[in-house]
Amino acid sequence: MSSSKDFAVVISLGVFVSILFLIFIIQVYSYMKMKTEQETIQKELEQKTLHVIQTFQVDKHTKYVLAHNYTQNHGFNKFRNFDSVLLIFNDNLVGEGLGGNAQSRYYSNSLGIPTGDHSLQGGKGFTNLMFDNPDTYKYEYYKSPNQGQNYSVKDIIDMSITNIKTYLKNHPKVIYVIYSGDSSNNQKLGTNIFQPGVKVVDYITDEIHKIWNLN
Repeated sequence: MSSSKDFAVVISLGVFVSILFLIFIIQVYSYMKMKTEQETIQKELEQKTLHVIQTFQVDKHTKYVLAHNYTQNHGFNKFRNFDSVLLIFNDNLVGEGLGGNAQSRYYSNSLGIPTGDHSLQGGKGFTNLMFDNPDTYKYEYYKSPNQGQNYSVKDIIDMSITNIKTYLKNHPKVIYVIYSGDSSNNQKLGTNIFQPGVKVVDYITDEIHKIWNLN
């Protein structure tokens, strides 16, 4: 009987040690992954392909909004699936397509803000923050209980911003929010496929710049 108890104790101890070892391995992997991400961000900052736009203190941690010099040869792929990064890409109303920085659409760490309706249907950029032709724009991407209701451009942008802030609240490991800066002024949102109106670009830019104000 004693030997059976001893054997059970040894087995339990072995399981306990294995769990501790597994936890240690996970922590080491997490640390190394975060270190690699930090080094990548720092390198991009030094090469001036990333630019610090805003810094915030959130729960005693420093958080950043960064503008990225996006080109087809220098896209968001370097930051793919980074736990410390949330990528913001220029989206459309139906949540489809991989053109421009929307190549990141299916990354685990990306969310979109619509800047136009749908390029594959001969779409165009939003001309202003209110709909000038309600029949042109259908609220399809962010589903509503009131199906078929038309929303203003501002409504859609605001819902996208709320979605992003919810993600940030639920993912405390995120340190950097990265968007594509305009080639001539990285303070502003860059656009390519769609050419939204100035007020639309300015509004989205402002909302991104203060995205870490999570309340």
